[in-house]
Amino acid sequence: MLSFSQCVLQWYDLHQRTFPWRMPSSQPSRPDPYGVWISEMMLQQTQAETVVPYFQAFMQRFPNLSSLAHAAIHDVLLLWQGLGYYRRAHHVHQAAQQMQETGMPCTEADWRRLPGIGPYTAAAISAIAFDQSAVAIDGNIRRILSRHAGLTLEGLSEKHTMERLQHQGKLYLPDQRVGDYTQALMDLGSRVCTPKSPTCALCPVQDTCQYPSIIPHVKKPSVPKPKRYGTVFIVQKDEEYVLLTQQNEHTLLKGLWGFPTTPWTSVAPDPDPLCHLMGIVEHHFTHFSLSLQVMKRETLACEMPMWVPLSQLECYAFSNLMRKVQALAFP
Repeated sequence: MLSFSQCVLQWYDLHQRTFPWRMPSSQPSRPDPYGVWISEMMLQQTQAETVVPYFQAFMQRFPNLSSLAHAAIHDVLLLWQGLGYYRRAHHVHQAAQQMQETGMPCTEADWRRLPGIGPYTAAAISAIAFDQSAVAIDGNIRRILSRHAGLTLEGLSEKHTMERLQHQGKLYLPDQRVGDYTQALMDLGSRVCTPKSPTCALCPVQDTCQYPSIIPHVKKPSVPKPKRYGTVFIVQKDEEYVLLTQQNEHTLLKGLWGFPTTPWTSVAPDPDPLCHLMGIVEHHFTHFSLSLQVMKRETLACEMPMWVPLSQLECYAFSNLMRKVQALAFP
């Protein structure tokens, strides 16, 4: 009888997804650790299909560690714009500069010492890039392990939950092809062992799985996101220039450029008699929804102002939010 990992690897050889950061499982060499690291940073809280064009553009502009380490943070953010979670871009840039001095890590523990890399990312890089026996546990792998082994995790602290999952994960690890096995679990969780309505008939380990008899799926009630409000100002000069500011170190969109805004609060702003309302922009972040009224104003005092030609707005790193504002104000 085939083991859990053997069944998973056989399924992967037939059904693996194709991504630019992967190497074919039949190829003996391992993927480039630099590319694996960049992909794993981009894949944090982001779907793989969304990451593909960003990864390709990033690798074309920064094909190696040296090119990234010597780049300006603005250039990194410019390629990251639209991908969201911009702190990741800062962490990538900081880690590249650190690795340029100390060298690229080759162990899970050393990867953990770099900015923006937690237990999962360090284990994933170690397994995929170096074929080390590391147990990477993301949402997909967590679901597969708990369902297959019949682990009851309700009521446990996150620390104890991860201890149980790590223990189970080590029992399933293969002696070879750990990197392929890790990616196989990611694909299996994304395509077969999904959170809702898993297609168990297509699962390579269905005969030994304890789901759903032991762990039935329970739909969690949805919780509405908090709503925040604010105002964004469009200030022009000679109809050819527009006022931009750079987000400071303490904001959610740190380092990005955009139109000046008020702080975002839980109370809708009162109408401003000095402004002309151009429209409303709605945007959804992970933990809250934002409603921004877009106001045209003649003058405005703000920190770090810069007058930019309208024709050059695409040269500045904007968030998706600010691109929405741009589309409304300058259709």
